[in-house]
Amino acid sequence: MIISDTRNEMTVDEAITNGLKQFSEEDLFLIYDEAVFFHARRWSTNRIRNRNVKHDPRDILKIERYQEFKELRNEVVEKLKDLRIICRIERVFINVKRRKEFSISLNHLHAIKNDKRLCSFTFNYIKNMNKNGDPKFYINNNPYMQINHLIMSENIIISHRFSTRIKDSQKNFITKIKKLNNEKNLNEKNFNEWAYTYLINNNSEFGDIDYYPVNKKERSDLIIYFLDYLSCFKEKDYGNLTNNLYRAWTQKKFRDSNKTNKNSSPQIPKNVQKKLKEISKKINRTEEEILSELISDKYRELMINRS
Repeated sequence: MIISDTRNEMTVDEAITNGLKQFSEEDLFLIYDEAVFFHARRWSTNRIRNRNVKHDPRDILKIERYQEFKELRNEVVEKLKDLRIICRIERVFINVKRRKEFSISLNHLHAIKNDKRLCSFTFNYIKNMNKNGDPKFYINNNPYMQINHLIMSENIIISHRFSTRIKDSQKNFITKIKKLNNEKNLNEKNFNEWAYTYLINNNSEFGDIDYYPVNKKERSDLIIYFLDYLSCFKEKDYGNLTNNLYRAWTQKKFRDSNKTNKNSSPQIPKNVQKKLKEISKKINRTEEEILSELISDKYRELMINRS
C-alpha cells in the first residue's frame, strides 16, 4: 500500500501507478467498479442513501467494448484521477483487496487465458448457465477479457457451486468437446469458406450472429466455437447439423472431382465413341484398354520413324 508518511510528496499519478502495481490485469475490472462506485457515493447528497447508492450501469457497460486490457487500464487510470485526492485513491485499492479476500479463487479461469477456444466455450457457458429460455451463442474477439467483465458487470455470485460448475464444464470440454470438433474436414482446403456460407444459409442461429469475420482464421474460429456451443447446449441440433454439413461437403468434393476429370479428359466425338463401344464388346476388352493400346502403338510408330 502507499506509505502514508510520504503521501504528501506523491502526486496523484504516482499514487495510481504504485497502487496498480499490486494488482493483475484481471483486477482492473474490480478497480474500475470500486472507483466508479466511490465517485458515485462522493457526489450523493443523502448520507443515509450513500450506503446503498448504485452507480450508473452505463459506466460498466461502456467498458464492454474494450478488447484489450491496455484499453481498460487507461480507463481505470482516468476514473482514479477523477477522485483527485490520494486518500480516496488508496481507499479504492483497499476496498479491492478486501473484495478479493472474500472471493472464491478464480485461478482456474485465469489458467485458460491463452486458450481462446476454451475461453469462448467458458464465456458461452457462463452466459447460458442460469439463463431462462433457449440458450444463445455469443462471440467476442477477446472472450477471456469478457469473462472477467461478465462476472463483475452482471453481479454473478462467485460461490463454490459456481466455481465447481465452471471447472466441470471445462473438464467436459477438454475430454469430449475439443476432440469432437477436431474433424479433419476443418483443415481441408476451401472448407472454411464453403462451410461459413453453408451455415449462414442452412442454420438460422448461425445466420443471425452479429459478427463478421474478416479473414480465414476468424472464419475458422467462428465455425469451431459455434459447433462447440451446439455440442454442449443443443446436442441434437449439433448432431443433425454436423451430419448434414459434412455430407454436403463430401458431395461437393465428389461433384468438383467429376468436373475436373471431365475437363481434363479428351473429348471424343459421338460417332467415334459408338465405334469404340462396338470394338470393346467384340474383343471383350475395356474402352480404356483399347485407347491405351492404340496410343502406345502410335507412340512407338512415331519413335521408330523419328530414329
